[in-house]
Amino acid sequence: MAQLVKEHRRIELARSHRAALVGVRARVRPANRTMFQRLSFVVMVALVLSTTLVFGPTAISAQLSQITGSWRGGGSVTHLSGGRERVRCRVKFKRWSKTTVRMKAVCATTAARVVQTALLRRVGSNRFIGTFHNDEYGVTGRIRITVRGRRLSAYFSSETGSASLNLRR
Repeated sequence: MAQLVKEHRRIELARSHRAALVGVRARVRPANRTMFQRLSFVVMVALVLSTTLVFGPTAISAQLSQITGSWRGGGSVTHLSGGRERVRCRVKFKRWSKTTVRMKAVCATTAARVVQTALLRRVGSNRFIGTFHNDEYGVTGRIRITVRGRRLSAYFSSETGSASLNLRR
């Protein structure tokens, strides 16, 4: 959207320079400019909506496919008490609906092995957010994921602590 506005401004500037070269005064009265800006905004919104309706389902499926499958890696867990531990994880993501994926993570530290599940929704081209739950310890919290190619960064937070993971396919 910002690119369209920049392109529109560039075109207006080019028109005013061209008109000045020809000797014509390139002057737009404020009332006309406001009406033109409103019309441009309506046209841009219509273009964005029509593009989303036409290409939306395919784009969403493609973006969900970037996260589905198996991942592994590690990171650290920070407990509410301030203690910190290294953690290793194996994570699987499965498509749940058009815009959401289901996650199952099996993670281990030197002290414990935990299984966590989550339901995530896509909020950007490569970003997912949701809630996770650990039945064994009764912990629920928020999860935020960013996918970049074959790498995935995850951040978990709850009342009992937080975790940061870096995973690969």
